[in-house]
Amino acid sequence: MARPGWVPITRLRFVGRTDVLNRLCRAFRAHPTESLTADEVAQHARVSFRETYQRLIETPELFVRMARPKGRDPTPRYRLASALAALDDDGVAKFIDKQKGIEARIALIIVLGIIALATFSTLMTDYSR
Repeated sequence: MARPGWVPITRLRFVGRTDVLNRLCRAFRAHPTESLTADEVAQHARVSFRETYQRLIETPELFVRMARPKGRDPTPRYRLASALAALDDDGVAKFIDKQKGIEARIALIIVLGIIALATFSTLMTDYSR
């Protein structure tokens, strides 16, 4: 699944957050038959609610928001993505590390492109006037 459209390309979702993402995944794996609210996940993973909520909504590759049945509690619930639910803890950690590597390479390409553009525009400027 791709990056959500409302998340800016400049926001790194995996780089620097692998520990938190692994803790959130372990919290879901400890409750495999339940869908959990962001507050429950935060308590199980011992991560702040804000960080937990951000990770849940910004990483649809890992977490799926469940549909809310009518007439029931309106609090959104989440589950681990089915592709990851079938993996063990090491498999999930490898998936997160792979996504982190992809994201880091994309960020590096963007930074190098900006540096190259700035260098090229500086070289092409005519200072003889």
